[in-house]
Amino acid sequence: MQEVTRSITSGSNRDVNMARWRRWWSRFAFLALSSAVVVVSSEKFYWYPSQFKIAAFAELMLFYSLPLALTFLVVDRYRVGGVRAVGIASAVFALGVEGVITPVVYEDGPLPVMAFYFLAWHGYAAFVLGWYLVRKWALERKRGLLAAVAVAQGATWGFWSITWWRAESVAELEAENAAGIGVWDPGQWPTVRFALYAMTATVVMFVAHRLLDLVWPTDWTLTRRWRRALIALTVMGVALISIAVPWAVLKLAVLGWPIVVLLRRHRDRTAGQIDQPVFVELSGRVRSIDLTPLLLNGPAAIIVYWAFAAIEPSEAFLDGVLGIFVVVQVLVAAVFVATWLRRIKPEPTAGVSDAGDGERRRVS
Repeated sequence: MQEVTRSITSGSNRDVNMARWRRWWSRFAFLALSSAVVVVSSEKFYWYPSQFKIAAFAELMLFYSLPLALTFLVVDRYRVGGVRAVGIASAVFALGVEGVITPVVYEDGPLPVMAFYFLAWHGYAAFVLGWYLVRKWALERKRGLLAAVAVAQGATWGFWSITWWRAESVAELEAENAAGIGVWDPGQWPTVRFALYAMTATVVMFVAHRLLDLVWPTDWTLTRRWRRALIALTVMGVALISIAVPWAVLKLAVLGWPIVVLLRRHRDRTAGQIDQPVFVELSGRVRSIDLTPLLLNGPAAIIVYWAFAAIEPSEAFLDGVLGIFVVVQVLVAAVFVATWLRRIKPEPTAGVSDAGDGERRRVS
């Protein structure tokens, strides 16, 4: 009898350990694939001089995985769901990339201009559009909408790519190569070469989204040990930056405070309602045909690149294009942030009418 009991216990422990092992690898694969999506959306769509080298791409995935894991932790903690709340949470990712992994967000001193710039880039373009909305629209089978947005995004980064033809940009990248801190291939590429690069980036993003189906979680609940490790790595990143920028912690706190307030407000407002957090909201199976419109991204970029290569724009025109992109990104983010900040107000005490409104919203 004891032998039977011991055998059952042993088998049960093996099953538990195997389940934990599968869960760990599933989370790891989900983070890696999500990182591949945002790396393409943040970097590869816009930095073709970096080329598409496997080792460099894996290194970017590793660096991006830290702010991405931190963002997922915030998403799970505050039950972030819906595009508005995801937009707010995306600021965590943007600040993580440019305020923890790199110190770029501090280059404008106390001003929030760089924060706005990268919120539009990493937050909206990469996390909201590239990671969240692409999967959402594919799940909802909105192929027409996904196709239109893919073409628009492809045309945009094809247009952005011509700014790398500027003499100043070429000189900066060549200087980094000479200093041993870059592996760029600057200047205007032949259209055929750019086309191969653009389609590689597009296909990688498509495949990563397709594989996410196999490992999509319903939450991002981490063990205490992993949470501590994640927080420790974040603190270490900020501490290293603070050596060169002593006031980095203060600026990061000022930028992060409204994000926390808004996410808490969102969690409290949606408690008990039908709104679902992102991991539940985007669970399900994506059909390949519903994701296929994403592949229009690359061809749209190639057509725009080819058209401007035929025109041979002037240096002044290229400078103007770069300036327009920077201004538009900052303004778009500033408008969204201003909208968020309007919501940081003491809410009226909930009464009968508020409860009735809530019930009507849930029914509708």
